[in-house]
Amino acid sequence: MIINEIKLLNASTYKHYIDYIPVINTSWWLCTCGDSKNSMQFVDDTGMINHYGISIRDRCGVRPALAVTELDASPGDTIKLFAFDWTVLDKHLL
Repeated sequence: MIINEIKLLNASTYKHYIDYIPVINTSWWLCTCGDSKNSMQFVDDTGMINHYGISIRDRCGVRPALAVTELDASPGDTIKLFAFDWTVLDKHLL
């Protein structure tokens, strides 16, 4: 596996892969702008997207996504990498 990029998911990508992404007990940023100036959308602690967003100055968790190539795994598989469990979303995204 080769890591090509580290990024945040956008809202549409999160919606597409929502069945594979485990819910965690904290809110985390998406890279999609919110409805108000200087706000970003986020996923709340129940797994729902807050489309209005919160101020970019507010505290929120980060769940990075890895864009990869040469991945030998199936969607839903878990890979241990950098001492963390990563969920395979497709053959190019963890």
